[in-house]
Amino acid sequence: MISAQPRNLFGTLKSKALRKEALIPSTIYSKDGTVVHIALSEKEFTKLIQDYKFLNTKLELSLEGKTFTVLPRTIDFHPITERILHIEFKQVPSEGIIEVLVPVDVINRAKSVGVKGGGKLNIAAHNILIQCESSAIPEKITIDIEKFGIGRTIFTTSLPENPSYSFPKKTFILSILGRGRKDKGETEEQK
Repeated sequence: MISAQPRNLFGTLKSKALRKEALIPSTIYSKDGTVVHIALSEKEFTKLIQDYKFLNTKLELSLEGKTFTVLPRTIDFHPITERILHIEFKQVPSEGIIEVLVPVDVINRAKSVGVKGGGKLNIAAHNILIQCESSAIPEKITIDIEKFGIGRTIFTTSLPENPSYSFPKKTFILSILGRGRKDKGETEEQK
């Protein structure tokens, strides 16, 4: 449970004053359009954000005796100091389907047939939007590229179906670029 403070004053100067007190101005958006303005401890959130799965982690925020179950939606950083400037959260229902960004974990890069054959791995999406039950958010989506040759392109539609989540839109994830025969090194069974 993370403690939040109410935030009643808005604007650039008020936000700067909050940051001087080591607080992050933040906002919670609910599905019904309600907006709650809060301030959070910068020290606490700096530690949380260092975890790669932060964007798909449900958090419990406590504000004046009321509990909000939320997912981080966007995080704004200072371009030079990389200090957190603002965080937007979306309120998550206890049950039902939600859309959430989940990290992509590409494994066996060095063993990839295409990379060994001189191809270059191009990862276009480090996070993928999925639809899933709010109680069953996967930690990550793993893609094994060991058998992928030069010219292989992967979209969300290329991934095996999973009963616990689905992809709401077709997204380009990665490709192995290079000269030479397309899918060089792959056998027909590997394609």
